[in-house]
Amino acid sequence: MWSSPRSAQGRAWPPIGQPQILAWQERRRQQRQDRPVHTAAQAEHDALLARWSRYELDPASCIDYPAMTDVRLPETSALIRAMKEAEQLRAVPHQGYAPAVVRFGVALAAAERAAGIPAGITAVGH
Repeated sequence: MWSSPRSAQGRAWPPIGQPQILAWQERRRQQRQDRPVHTAAQAEHDALLARWSRYELDPASCIDYPAMTDVRLPETSALIRAMKEAEQLRAVPHQGYAPAVVRFGVALAAAERAAGIPAGITAVGH
């Protein structure tokens, strides 16, 4: 019959109600709940990066919409900051990642409006 290891004082180790174990269990439970949210945020983040990279990499878009790459403009500067924040939080599941991706999307839409890009038009095939 298996018995749990005993500490020097003769108590079973680790105690089931140990605060560290309870905290670990709660973190694991939270990670399992956050995983689908993180995965969805990653997909949205990828889509936003693809949308923004068209302005950066397509020569015609750079000519037609120079404001999208001009970081002196407040909207574009805010876009770059939001993009950097989302990228930094992406590496590990973090509760702040999904809201950072939302802020990135809002900043991208604001930069597009400020650049004069009509709503619903992307840089590809314009």
